[in-house]
Amino acid sequence: MKIKWFVLVFLLVILPISSIASAHVPRTAEGNHSLETAMFIEDPIKSWAIYSELGNGQIANYYKMDLDEGDRLYLSIITPEDQDFIPNMVIIGPGIQDMDTIPNFINRPENHGAKLVPGVPGEREYEPFTPGSYYHPTRFDRRLSDSGTYYVVVYNPEEIGGKYALAVGYRESWTPLEWV
Repeated sequence: MKIKWFVLVFLLVILPISSIASAHVPRTAEGNHSLETAMFIEDPIKSWAIYSELGNGQIANYYKMDLDEGDRLYLSIITPEDQDFIPNMVIIGPGIQDMDTIPNFINRPENHGAKLVPGVPGEREYEPFTPGSYYHPTRFDRRLSDSGTYYVVVYNPEEIGGKYALAVGYRESWTPLEWV
């Protein structure tokens, strides 16, 4: 009987409090250096934090997602306290207008436009949950006009490697396994 009361009190007190804190669901990426090996993001509306690293040189990391017309594509790059590493993003998709020059080493499918989202140095932001401070040099937030497969390519124009997290999506939701 005591165990049942404990579980009930836990559910009534802890779960409402835990919904106050919001965070991205973490994932890691490796070996996603081409269109063919792009990391697939199954639910790009859901808030994810994909931790990765770029080596030195003309290296890019590719991410792939399927989106529908009218979906909101939200992306942000987060870097640690190192101002020398300021990566760029290239958004590639059927509803993207070709308006920018992208590096030759970045590949894209035919009939897909590409938009460069350059990284810019910024102010350090404090993250109370880790605790630590980070930079947000690159953000993209737009409703899409076409359905299809979209790619996000992260690279550093200075050819200096570094660690980063790609934040994808805006809806905070977790499965029971992610809660654990």
